[in-house]
Amino acid sequence: MLEPIVADPFTWVHGADGRVESREAWLAAVARGMGLTGQRSIRTEHGTTLSTHGSPQPHTVGRISLVKLRDSAGTRESWLRQSQLFVRGVNGRWQLAWGQGTLMYEGPPLDTAMHSRYAGTYVITPGRVLVLAWRDGMLTATLPSGASAPIFLGSPTEEVMRAVGPGRLRFALGPDGRPITAALVRGDVELWRATRQP
Repeated sequence: MLEPIVADPFTWVHGADGRVESREAWLAAVARGMGLTGQRSIRTEHGTTLSTHGSPQPHTVGRISLVKLRDSAGTRESWLRQSQLFVRGVNGRWQLAWGQGTLMYEGPPLDTAMHSRYAGTYVITPGRVLVLAWRDGMLTATLPSGASAPIFLGSPTEEVMRAVGPGRLRFALGPDGRPITAALVRGDVELWRATRQP
């Protein structure tokens, strides 16, 4: 059933370990039931964007979404950024030509009440701010550079990071348990500190 909607050539890059599968390998894995593990999870998608290319008749579509997977017992969840590329084949039918997942968080279900408390504007210097917003079911940071990134808290004061390079946010809390400052920390070095606006 999947063969007609999978382009040739086709590539899938797995988010958990960087494995690359060809069309033949991916279809063979699906035929063996490897895709069923995802069906045992509750899947929701958030913030999906599409970008089309080609005029007047589109020939390529890029699709990016945030995917949350929660196990059926409700004890673990994973968040992935998933990218897919669809192309219009010679017969006019859309086919999946490429896909990649990036695992951003895996662990106990996120405490949404705790995460939503962090939303607000944090001033680093006049005109340079960090904005945290609760949207699409998650806490999202707009960094001073303008880049956007999801934020996953491992504790009330520390962000969970899968890679050391970009750094992580560290928060100081007030007496009411709400954040009053946010700092970007790389290793043990604080790169900047921002004060939350009332």
